[in-house]
Amino acid sequence: MSFFAIQKNTPCCVSSRDHLHKNRKYVIVALTQFRCSFVDGEMAANGNGLDKSFSTSLTCLPKFTSADVVKSVEINSSTKGNKLWIMSSWKNVYPLSNYQVALMAGHLFKVSSLATAVFATSGFYLYNRQMNLNDLSVIRFGRAATTTVLISFDYITAFKHVEYDTEEYWALKSKVHLRSAERLRDLCCANRGTFIKVGQHLGALDYLLPEEYTSTLKVLHSQAPQSSMEEIQQVIREDLGKELSELFVSFEVKPQGTASLAQVHKAVLHDGRTVAIKVQHPKVQGQSSRDMVIMEVMLKAVHWLFPNFSFMWLVEEAKKNLPLELDFLNEGHNAEKVANMLAHFYFLKVPLIYWDLSTKRILTMEFVDGGHINDRNYMKKHGINVNEISENLGKMYSEMIFVHGFVHCDPHPGNLLVRKCPRSKKTEIALLDHGLYQVLQPDFRLNYCQLWQALIKGDMSEVERYSLRLGAGDLYALFACVVTSRSWTAVNAGISSVPVTHSETSNCKHR
Repeated sequence: MSFFAIQKNTPCCVSSRDHLHKNRKYVIVALTQFRCSFVDGEMAANGNGLDKSFSTSLTCLPKFTSADVVKSVEINSSTKGNKLWIMSSWKNVYPLSNYQVALMAGHLFKVSSLATAVFATSGFYLYNRQMNLNDLSVIRFGRAATTTVLISFDYITAFKHVEYDTEEYWALKSKVHLRSAERLRDLCCANRGTFIKVGQHLGALDYLLPEEYTSTLKVLHSQAPQSSMEEIQQVIREDLGKELSELFVSFEVKPQGTASLAQVHKAVLHDGRTVAIKVQHPKVQGQSSRDMVIMEVMLKAVHWLFPNFSFMWLVEEAKKNLPLELDFLNEGHNAEKVANMLAHFYFLKVPLIYWDLSTKRILTMEFVDGGHINDRNYMKKHGINVNEISENLGKMYSEMIFVHGFVHCDPHPGNLLVRKCPRSKKTEIALLDHGLYQVLQPDFRLNYCQLWQALIKGDMSEVERYSLRLGAGDLYALFACVVTSRSWTAVNAGISSVPVTHSETSNCKHR
C-alpha cells in the first residue's frame, strides 16, 4: 500500500513526514496496490508526459483518475519511490495512513492525560460527594473515543500485508470483526443505559452487519446492568411519594427482568393483586441526551475515516425514539391502544395498566407469567402447539402492519411470552414492552402488501418495482432477503414454493 498526502489548491512537494506534521492542512490518502516507476521533471496539468505505468496505475484505481486528481506534480529525483506526492486538487478521501491515526491517538492521549490530572485533583471532592465516576460525561466520552480509535486503527493496519480475497485475508477479517465487536460490547456494558440500547439494535441487524458483530452484541439482551434496591426505592419514593411498605404487601428484591432502560419487579398490592412494576434506571434520563451526542460524534469520526460506513441513520432513529421509550406513560397508552385494537384475538394477552401507580419513570401493570416464545421445552412441557403459536403470531403482526398501521417495534423473545390461560386453559401470547410503536402510512402499507404478494409468487419484476417504491433503490435484492429472512435463491423461486431448510438458515446468518 502506498500513502499520498494531498493538499487542496496548492501544488507543492513534501520531502518528509516532519514537514507534513508541521503543515496540518494535508489530507493523507492511501492508494492500494499503487505501482509506478517515477520519472524526473515537472508534469503538465493535463497529465501529458507522465510515464505510462504511472498514468495507468492512477486510472485503474477505484474512484480515482488522473483527470480527477492530478493538475500539477513535482518530483524530487533524489527520493525516487519513497517520495510522498502532493497534488493540487482532490475529490475523494481514502482511508487514513497509520501515521495520521497515530496522531489522533496522540491527541487522545493528551486529552486523557489532562482529564486524569483534573480527576486526581478533584478526587477528594468526588469522594465526599459519593459521586460515581461512570456518571461523568468525560469518562463516558473517553471510553467511547478510545474504543473508536482502537477499532479504527485495527481495521486500517490489520490488512496491510495481506493480499485481498485470499483465504488468509478472510480469516484475518473475521478475527478483526470479532475483536472489534468484543470491544464494542465491552464499551456498551461499561457505559450502560443508552449504549446498551443501541448495542441491542446493532445486534439485531443480521443482514447488515457481519455475524461476528451480531452474535457478540446479542448477549446485551441478557447482560443489561441492574440497579440496586436502594436506587429502585429512591425512584419509587420520588415519583409515588410513598415507601414500599405503604404501597405493597410484598416486593421481590430480585428483578424478573433487566433491560437497558429499566428493570421489572414482582409485587403484591394490599388488595391482593399481583403486579409487575417497571422502574426506570435512575440515571438514564440525565445521561441519554449526552450519550447520544457522544455516539453521534464517534460515528461521524468513523464515517470520516471510512466513507462507506453509513450508520448515522441509527443515531437519528435513536434520537427520535429514545424520548418516547423513556416516557412510561406513553408506553401505558400504547398498551391500551393495541389491546383495544386487537381485542378480537382471543389468544392475545396485553397486561392491564394501573394508572394510579404509574408515572413517567414507573409503570405498574398486571403480572403475566409464561415462557419465552422461543422456549420449545416450555411449550412441550405445557402442551402448547408450536405451529399454533407461529400462526397466531403471524395473524397478530399482519393485522398491526397491514390493517391498522400501528406496529409493536420490539418483538424479541423477552417481550413475547406464551402460556395456558389460568381460566380458559387456552393458549395465549402475552405481548409486553409497548414503549415503541411505528405508525405506517396507508401508501406504505399498500406497497408493502403488494411486495409480499410478489415475494410469495416469485414475481421478480414486481419485487423490484415495489422495493423501489419503498425506498430500497439498487439494494432491492438485499431488501427482499431482509424482509423475508430467506436466501436470494428462495426469493427468486417464490418463498411459498421453497421450504426453509437448516442449511439456508445457517447460510443467511453467516453471509
